[in-house]
Amino acid sequence: MINFFWKPSEMIKAMKKYSYLLSLMYLVITSLLLFFTAKIAGLTWMNSLYVLLGAIVTIILGAISLNIILWIWEKNDYISAMNVLIAPWFIMSVGLFIMTILNLIPYAGPILAGLVTIIVMPFAIGLQIKLFSDVFKMDTVTTVVLLLILYVGAGTAIMSIVSGLALQLVSALGFGLLPVAFP
Repeated sequence: MINFFWKPSEMIKAMKKYSYLLSLMYLVITSLLLFFTAKIAGLTWMNSLYVLLGAIVTIILGAISLNIILWIWEKNDYISAMNVLIAPWFIMSVGLFIMTILNLIPYAGPILAGLVTIIVMPFAIGLQIKLFSDVFKMDTVTTVVLLLILYVGAGTAIMSIVSGLALQLVSALGFGLLPVAFP
């Protein structure tokens, strides 16, 4: 596991060589780390479970979406797409877990957590770009454009879900309450 931090390209090659089960193991570890992060942060058991399931679904659907995008370039490979997504998520989940524990320290905790953020997030983003370039043999500009397409699509999907839920909430409240809220 420590190879993700020291030699990530070799770890991804090893994951591709071994099996799909190793990718799933990292997916489960990442989801469990996010679950415990949410629990330490003060969320209820049910909300922490939602975080766990949300991480699993997000990575699996993200790998499917990335595979569809790569299909256009005729470089689709689901296991490689999942590995390229799981490596940064694993690193971010470790960073979030450390940040949550550091936030429990009074006064200095948020500062230390901010320092961890400054280290972990650029590392994870750079790692994803590097892995994507190495695994799918693409230049950096194409890699950044493809990842931008993936993340803009994911953001659009999330916003459409949130707006659909908000619309249902407003319609459930009914317009009879609006004159009370806005006299």
